Amino acid sequence: MPLSMITTYSSISLEELGVLERQFEKSHFAQTSPSKRVKKLAIFDFDSTLFFSPLLSPTIWHPNLIRLATSESIYGPGWWRDIRSLDLGPVEELERNAWKGYWNEKIVADARACIADKDTMTVVLTGRRYHPFHQLIPAMLKSKGLQFDLVGLRPDPESVSEYQWQGDDKKSAQSVSYNLTGSVFKSTMHFKTCFILNLLHKIPSLESVVMWDDRLPHVKRFKEFLDAVKRTDAIEEGQVIHVPGIRPKYNPEWEKRVITHIIQTHNKALVEYQSGKKTIGKIMERLEWTPIIEDPLSMSEKIINLAPQPAQTVIALTTSCIHNLQTSFSSLFQSQCKQNKRSKWKVFGGEEPQFFGDYVYLSQKVLSSTDITLGPVGTLVDLTILAYSVSPRIPCLLLKVQVKDQEHILPLWYKPSEFFDLFRLKDIQWQPIRSNHRSYITDIQGEINYAYRLGVIETPLRIKRRLSPNNDISPIPTSRLRTTY
Repeated sequence: MPLSMITTYSSISLEELGVLERQFEKSHFAQTSPSKRVKKLAIFDFDSTLFFSPLLSPTIWHPNLIRLATSESIYGPGWWRDIRSLDLGPVEELERNAWKGYWNEKIVADARACIADKDTMTVVLTGRRYHPFHQLIPAMLKSKGLQFDLVGLRPDPESVSEYQWQGDDKKSAQSVSYNLTGSVFKSTMHFKTCFILNLLHKIPSLESVVMWDDRLPHVKRFKEFLDAVKRTDAIEEGQVIHVPGIRPKYNPEWEKRVITHIIQTHNKALVEYQSGKKTIGKIMERLEWTPIIEDPLSMSEKIINLAPQPAQTVIALTTSCIHNLQTSFSSLFQSQCKQNKRSKWKVFGGEEPQFFGDYVYLSQKVLSSTDITLGPVGTLVDLTILAYSVSPRIPCLLLKVQVKDQEHILPLWYKPSEFFDLFRLKDIQWQPIRSNHRSYITDIQGEINYAYRLGVIETPLRIKRRLSPNNDISPIPTSRLRTTY
């Protein structure tokens, strides 16, 4: 190894090195072919690269709920650290079907080619933690017939957490692990770069590294990292392939079921913890030498319930207008799908565009009624459709509408996960709808209002008696929620 590379490698702490060494020694590569002289290191990210991992849809959830649910140790371990984020059905059935419909088959084919190459070491490298995913993710890969040389889960922590919340009653015990010990690695990026350096040190025959990843910021940083490693002469080539991130098929019922369970376990654990019970609630099996970062229950000391909350300022269209829009523009969108499927839109499976067509968006903020220039909430307005979008970068159909002297966007079809991207598109081409074009509806009506998404309402624990006996979440009145699923 070149001297400059040794200097880079020496920046890994002894604790980090020890973790990486133990991870390597348990790998398929170390167990079956430790002396194999491979030349190429192929590294595949897991979430949204190999696998269509679900995330919370902004068409359902309030932005604040998404932020809290994906933060660590607030209402749960945090989405990416919570086993429930990959609880996609009965495991036995999923194993039989090899998680059908959840794989990016194009990238799976790339992985199979690398696995079949005797000169290549093929790795899955992910920020998903060893606990609780060390059994599930290898089982998913095995069911797909993917025998990787090493499955690199972020080992923070290596051993099961000493914190568990047992959120259900004795009839149906359900524990959820909260990993609150200090992390060995500062971030997922830090873990992955240390992981690569360790492999280059242990396998000096490696000459090149190629990576597949979906997140553009990570792609950029990995390119910079591999360029730096290349300058040390440790490798001859370094390449990072960007994979357009894709979610699984839209499944609002699944999302609501998972979030409901996360909230229920939080509420039950909080009640039992505050009441001082030891057999149910927060279970602590603390090792004396383990540094405790935070008490998760001190971070949210209130019962939480789901309720619709305003998220954007909109013109809510009438039911008849929504129906007429879908009927009028359906053939146009299908035509655009056929034209762009193999070119600009790059559809690889998984999530598909859904029809919404319910709101004209005035602002992504919740404006006070007096600050809405078109009139206060409740004002009825007439709108004219001016144009439709032609071949933007993402699969969608948008309309440009005019109300009074203002122009706004009315999204019709789009992928739910790409909702916010619709308002950042810079390269939209607009095709005018002429007054004599009778194929399309041009005049619609609506009411100035807010788009409501499901968020959380906190209730002080002292009035928990107002909840149902099992602390379950009360049903949401459908009349209060105006969201198309």
